[in-house]
Amino acid sequence: MARETVSIGPTGRRLAANLFALRKVRGLNQPQLARRMQDQGRSVHATVVSKIEQLDRRVDVDDLVALAIALGVTPNRLLLTGRITPDIADQAVELTPTVRMPALDAWQWAVGDVPLFGADVDVNEFRRENRPHDPSEHIDVEELLRYPELARQAAVLVREARRAGAPPTLVRRVVELAMLTAVNGQDSTEREPARPTVAPAAEQPAVVAAIVTSHLGVLVGHRNDRTPPWTFIAGEQDAVQDESPKDTAIREVKEETGLEIEAGEVIGERNHPKTGRHMIYLAGRPVRGTEVTVGDEAELDDVRWLDLDEANERMPDMFGPVRTYLENTIAEDE
Repeated sequence: MARETVSIGPTGRRLAANLFALRKVRGLNQPQLARRMQDQGRSVHATVVSKIEQLDRRVDVDDLVALAIALGVTPNRLLLTGRITPDIADQAVELTPTVRMPALDAWQWAVGDVPLFGADVDVNEFRRENRPHDPSEHIDVEELLRYPELARQAAVLVREARRAGAPPTLVRRVVELAMLTAVNGQDSTEREPARPTVAPAAEQPAVVAAIVTSHLGVLVGHRNDRTPPWTFIAGEQDAVQDESPKDTAIREVKEETGLEIEAGEVIGERNHPKTGRHMIYLAGRPVRGTEVTVGDEAELDDVRWLDLDEANERMPDMFGPVRTYLENTIAEDE
């Protein structure tokens, strides 16, 4: 009888690789790891460990927990990536054949910090269900929404800390230190602050990038100044008109391509690593046709739809959450 092929998905393959790497780091051979699992009451032989690492055996939940205990890690460490550094935080992790997300976002979901992108889940309820050990971490979103500017500045601080690889505890200490210095008067005008030659990024209008998708792919423009050559249709919010990000996206796409769109959810935000400007990436869909033309010849010399492969090739530094969004969205449109 022919040997049945074991079908193992992306998470199972990652687990096998993590298992092999962690076992080597701890100086354990396969029999030694098997004995550690046996000490926990999980009766396995060294050949079981070998088959898991060689993708010849699936791992059930009892195996997963026993392996994690034996290796001194959590089950999540076996299922996801290793240490998150700034250079890999936005790299996509494949959770299932159809679900991919940045490594940092995957970890935040796995530990109960935030729900999956696009999930119709109340954040507070998600945290209550998935972080029962830490009730102090529960947040009141409605309370935060009463102070939108404060929440936005806090988000900027967290993003900068993530990019620098600073741990969440350090961010908390920075906030506590700021509160302490304010109470003690250390932030008074005893010393005249240096006058910046340009407005800080937090004081400049946000730049809204419209991630417009259709059955033709994603809408992009080719810049005259080639910095960078290819870009999503984007522009500053009009502070005078008190534009919302959605209003900005609709206006910019209409002005630069002639296309009428409806703006959807926010895909992600960040301070751009090169310009320092605060970026808001907003989903969009055409409402009347898909024909596009260059509307702003001073800035663009071409606008077109690109498929996912072309977009990845022409925009290699694409923001991780946007890449993940396109991978999921364009695949659905095809």
